[in-house]
This record gives sequence, C-alpha cells and structure tokens, in this order.
Amino acid sequence: MNIAIADRLVRLRSARGWTQEELAEKLDVSRQAVSKWERAEASPDIDKLIALSRLYGVTLDELLETGIAAADTPEGNGPPSGAQEKPAGEDAAPEWVQDGVTAVLLGDGGEELAALAGEDAPEFLPTGRRSAEWMVNRFPYPVLVALVYVALGFAGGWWHPAWLLFLTIPLYYLAGPGIDKAREAPGVWGSIHAFLLSSGLLPVLIASLYLAMGVLWGWWHPGWCVFLLLPLFYCLPEPSGRP
Repeated sequence: MNIAIADRLVRLRSARGWTQEELAEKLDVSRQAVSKWERAEASPDIDKLIALSRLYGVTLDELLETGIAAADTPEGNGPPSGAQEKPAGEDAAPEWVQDGVTAVLLGDGGEELAALAGEDAPEFLPTGRRSAEWMVNRFPYPVLVALVYVALGFAGGWWHPAWLLFLTIPLYYLAGPGIDKAREAPGVWGSIHAFLLSSGLLPVLIASLYLAMGVLWGWWHPGWCVFLLLPLFYCLPEPSGRP
C-alpha cells in the first residue's frame, strides 16, 4: 500500500467522522484490517476498494491516485457531504459549516479542507462525539507506566513487583473499543457483555491476574482456576436486545 493512499484513506474516514471500528463494520472487516490499510502495512482487496470508493463518493482512480489530487477530500475541492455554505462578505474567505464545525477555505479551499479532514480533525469535534478508542490512543499511557515504575523503583526499591504495572498496557489499549460497544448496549449486563466480548479483554485480563497471583503470592495453584472463567463467560447467552 502506497503511503499517499494510506494517508488519503485516513483523511476520507476522518472527514466522515467515522472511527476505524465503524468503518470496519460497514465493510465487514476487522478494525485491525482497517488500521493496517491506514498505516500502509496492507492493501484492501479489490472488492473492498470498490466499497470504499462508494462509501466516500470518489472514483477508484481518485482513491488510488498517488499524487496530490482533489480526491484528498470526499467530494473533490468541495465541502464534505452534508456541509452547508455559510454566506461570506465580498472580501471574506468562504466558510463551510458541518455539525457545528466551521472550515475557512483559502484560495480554492482544497488544502485547508484536507487539513480539516486530516488526522487532527477529532480535535475540532465536540467531546461527546469522540470515541473512547480515539481518546485512549491519544493518551501516552505507556510513558506514564514507565515513569511510575521508575519512581517506585528509586523511591522504594520496588523494581519487583512493580514491573507488573506493564501488564496493564495491553489492558488499557483493549479497553477503548470495548467502551464504545458498551455505550451502545442496553442494560448493565448488556454493557458488561459487550465490553468484554468486543474488546477481547477477558483472556488478557485473566492471564495477567494469574501471573500477578503467582508472582506476588505463589498462588500458581489453585490460581489456575481463574482460567475456568473463560469458557463460562463465552457459554453465557448474549443479552436480548443487543444491536
């Protein structure tokens, strides 16, 4: 996948206000697949490219153009789908307003609108529209864990077992998509079930808990019994009324 195409995919998705998970659902693929496309680590199949071009309202040629082209925005050099033109004075730059976000277009408006639709676009959106996954990825949690670990090590000599804090890093990044799904689920049990099932957090959590019990208290046995929670959870029926 060309890096220019990958960047364009990011901008087109951000311009629609979709998360990677929402786009993945529309294309019937995994979020990891979308993430790989946008990092230029993999290329979509031809059927997915066709589906992407239809979703974004561009042709395949515009989608796959490797140079700087008008296709960098969802509708060429025009505003995003659903945007309305805001009247401007004779000497004022034209503006476009969409969902409470105002974009001031200079010149032909292409570069400025592309910047608004780029990776920093979520910063212009109301907080309520930001997904938990986006907020989780923006926070430098591994850096925080490293700083806390070093502080505990020098202050109290707790190099061991403070290293167990690093086990929380995969838990942290798995939580974001789960929170987004939990928000859509009905009821308390529905939210818990959606969170654990969609995030894939439960197996990692169980393994981390077992390792912590073994290292801290030597409970390798009967601590292994916590793994019995895995088949028990996946055998439970899904809550009725889940989308």
